[in-house]
Amino acid sequence: MTGQIADEVRHTGVDYQVVAVAGTGLFDPADHGLTPEPLSTACWRGFHCGYVIKADRLLLDEVTIGLPAEQRKTVLFGRSSKTGRGAHRSAPTYRKLAAPMPFTGRLLLGDEYVRVAHLHMGFLPAWSYVQVVELTFDGGLLAATRDRSAEAARVRELIGAELARPGAGERIEDWVHRTFSLDFGYSLPDSGEERGRADGV
Repeated sequence: MTGQIADEVRHTGVDYQVVAVAGTGLFDPADHGLTPEPLSTACWRGFHCGYVIKADRLLLDEVTIGLPAEQRKTVLFGRSSKTGRGAHRSAPTYRKLAAPMPFTGRLLLGDEYVRVAHLHMGFLPAWSYVQVVELTFDGGLLAATRDRSAEAARVRELIGAELARPGAGERIEDWVHRTFSLDFGYSLPDSGEERGRADGV
């Protein structure tokens, strides 16, 4: 296992990394009859997405997805796939989709990575970033924005080094599962509660 490629959301001119998700309605290959295969050790789930917010609406802009041979000619949101880019250039990539996503819930986004300790497992948590913003959506429409950068900085400064490894008595398997979860509680924990976990209290 290794660090994973995060989805991105372009918001107010910034390409943020998606660091936590609570809700439903984001792109899911299964909704389109697709069965993605791992793209690499850095993308075990087999796909990664680029979203954009335009006129307060969440749109799926791009998807790179590892598809078996029999699904590689799938048309997605009215578009055929093109050649990928970067490390996954051989994988089908769908661009300029402008597909509205009916997402209802919260997204936690991060920008400007700060290395506190070596954490190369799963998705990077919110406290690994300088800028952290929480966006709330209702049926794909942006309903609220909250700056959580100060909270992320507090967690990073107080217990970041402890959170970059399994807690006292925690099984490695459980810790790995948490790092892959995109859970709000893992990505931006309460610093007091997590200090107790790290200390085995």
